[in-house]
This record gives sequence, C-alpha cells and structure tokens, in this order.
Amino acid sequence: MPEVRTVWRAYVEEAADYIDEASEHWGLSFIRRPDGSLAAELAGPRITGLPICSHAGESYWGVELSADVVIPGVDKALLRGAIAELPVADGQVALGGRRCRVPGWEGHESFVARLVADGVLVADADIRRALNGDDRGLSRRSWQRRFRSITGLRRKEIERLDRARRAHQMLSEGVPPPEVALARAVQRGARIITRPTDFFGTVFSRMRDPWGNMWWVYQYAVAPELDWDGGGGSDAGSTEWSDPDLAHIHRTLVEAMPRLDTEPSGER
Repeated sequence: MPEVRTVWRAYVEEAADYIDEASEHWGLSFIRRPDGSLAAELAGPRITGLPICSHAGESYWGVELSADVVIPGVDKALLRGAIAELPVADGQVALGGRRCRVPGWEGHESFVARLVADGVLVADADIRRALNGDDRGLSRRSWQRRFRSITGLRRKEIERLDRARRAHQMLSEGVPPPEVALARAVQRGARIITRPTDFFGTVFSRMRDPWGNMWWVYQYAVAPELDWDGGGGSDAGSTEWSDPDLAHIHRTLVEAMPRLDTEPSGER
C-alpha cells in the first residue's frame, strides 16, 4: 500500500544504543516491555541520525510511513528530529483523536488500512505527485510551504536525503567513491571532463558543474615507489605524456579549458 514504506520488527537480546538513520519518512512503532506492558511512539522526519536506547527483553514492531502521509491535527514539523510517546491504555493507543486497538505484528498493514479508511492517516496527493517528479500546478513558493506543512522538511532537505541514500547504496554495492560522486553530479547537470584515472596511485577525475566551475575529484591512495632517475636523460618534452593515463588527464584539461565560459554544461 502506498502509505507504507516499510513494515518492521525487532527483539532486543542485549541492551544497546544505536543511531536511527536520517529520513524524510516518519514512523509509528509499538513496544512490549519485559513486564508485558505496551507503549507506542511516533517518530518524526529527521535530517540527522536519531539516537535510540534499547533495553534487553523489549519487542518492537512498527511501520515507516511515506513522507506524504499526515495525521490531521498533528504538526509534523514539531516532530522533526524527535520521538513522541503516544498514550496507551487497555491495549488501545490514542492516535489522531481516536483510540485504536494496538495491532500485532501480523496485522500491521490491515491496521494502517483501517487508519486510512477512517481518516486518521491521510495522504496528500499533490505532495505524492511532486515527490515522484511532477510539480506542475503550484508556484515555487507555494510548493515550499506545502512541503514543509505536509512533510515537516524543506524540499531541498528531502532531495539531499534521497541523494545521500542513493550514494550509500552505490558505495555498498562496491562502486568506487569517485564514480559515485561523478554519477550523482551528472544527475544534477554536471559534465564529466576527465574520467576516473590512475595518477601515481591516486584515482583522479574532473567534472564541470552547471555554472561553469571545474572540480577535481580524488580518491587518495599510497603512491607506488617510482624511479625518478631512471629516465636515461631522455627529453622530457617527448616522453612526458607517453603514459596513456597521464595523456588522458592532460588532454581532457587542455580541451576543456577554452570551453569553460562558452559551452553549456550537460552530460556527455
């Protein structure tokens, strides 16, 4: 169902503190304490990690709700970077002016479906459309107000979180950092000038941003041992760029410099 991003559960075998990652989404979770009592929490959106303290013997289950979902009467901006405890009594949780039976793990999605049907959870169609790339119909300022009202975050903050999440995924898949940086920059309108190239052990690359600035992108490494005196006295002018990697680094810079102020950026 589109209102739900993730359904999850956890059991704490050993007490620990951890950081819940930054996210534009927000969550509804339930906790069963070791003494059998129930608790419920509403976690707001956040642009930095949120410290969480868990205790041995606790059971957790919950849902992560889409950024376009709101609870009428709850100001999501006030939950930004915070967790609010929800009242629980007699196995029922107070949410959005209603009392609802605390669901078990297996009944989580049907629980959310009931909340949507009863109007406790409401999805904003315009924000959902804009999050999918369609922002027609409103001015830029109107979109800014709408995003803060519905998501609790600014639109640029949500875009940064999305870029960071995609970059993390690429790094987790083993994509080298310079290639990740270049790929994300190209998606934002940059152009690759010099592809990632070995430069005495360091991976070296260049890109040009949409405003005409050229950037050097490195991944440093320990340089190999080089014999600087082993050239046999050859003329440097004829041998300096005989290495294909060095030739590529030099040639792409020479070709790019005259076009910096005249050629519009964009992906090659």
